[in-house]
Amino acid sequence: MENKNTYNELLYKSNPFNYTVPALLEAYGRLYGLTPKDSRKARILELGSSFGGNIITQALYNPEAEFIGVDLTAEQVKKGNEVIEKIGLQNIKLIEKNILDINEDFGKFDYIIVHGVFSWVPEIVKEKIIKICNENLTEEGIAYISYNTYPGWKEPDKIREMMLYANKYFPEVSQGDKVQRGKAFISIVADQMKSYTDISEKKGDFIKQMEEILNMQDYYVGHEQLENINDPMYLHEFVDRLKKEGLEYVSDVGLRLSIVSVYNDGTIEKLNQLSQGDHVIKEQCLDYILDTKFRRSIICKNSQAGKLNFSETFPNDILDSFVLGLKYTKEELETLNEENVKKLCFI
Repeated sequence: MENKNTYNELLYKSNPFNYTVPALLEAYGRLYGLTPKDSRKARILELGSSFGGNIITQALYNPEAEFIGVDLTAEQVKKGNEVIEKIGLQNIKLIEKNILDINEDFGKFDYIIVHGVFSWVPEIVKEKIIKICNENLTEEGIAYISYNTYPGWKEPDKIREMMLYANKYFPEVSQGDKVQRGKAFISIVADQMKSYTDISEKKGDFIKQMEEILNMQDYYVGHEQLENINDPMYLHEFVDRLKKEGLEYVSDVGLRLSIVSVYNDGTIEKLNQLSQGDHVIKEQCLDYILDTKFRRSIICKNSQAGKLNFSETFPNDILDSFVLGLKYTKEELETLNEENVKKLCFI
């Protein structure tokens, strides 16, 4: 993976992401008809685990599960293992390893997590990630891959290109200095665009996106905007890649990108007409409507495809088996009508 040096000089902060928790992936799999292993006793692999900030907390709360994190950056793996040793966890380890060197001998896993990696690696590594999600996944296992997607990333692409241009003639400066130079450049562009009323009105959202980047932490901007590779793709292109490797796309973790029944009747009717029952076409059309820029896809093996239920009508026995929670107070819920509550359940 060619981004090793930049990650060593501008370490990426490793955070827990609740939407990658195996218990959630298990629940989503069961919602769609799959029969994944009990996540509390599963083997979990994370590719691009950094310091382990995402899976250390998962290992802490799931002592009977086994967690393996793989990352190429030695400094991150070292720091993560020091944290693991200090906490005294016995069910997790981080390994310094190139993804390209993983093969079937590395073992089988019930859940594979790949968050914040896929869009930022060379084509050969993308292909390998998908191959791992087949060869190293148990038959009933579930994989998760996140990636930047079009059409929503069309505008951010322009900002990224500006920041790369700002550093075109300074290839030897550190990644941190590149971030500062890039931020200074888009700050000037944004200010000048705002000085013209017609441009400000026409490109208000674009200006807002530049200003949002100015307020983001440097480590995030350095790797999101200024890596040599940032390769968004349409959902249908991603699904085509999966099918070539014997994998099946199931759903997005954000159900509002997969469940169209939460939208108004006119939207539902048109999406059903366009998709003719194909759930991938339905979701791709929805991405055009929502201008989606990031996806978190749940994946299974093609051998499990016959179990999948894309009808958007879920059996009561499956729903009754879930523990449901809403992040809203009683007072907030009282102000919502029935239709809005329905929508909140899928956000």
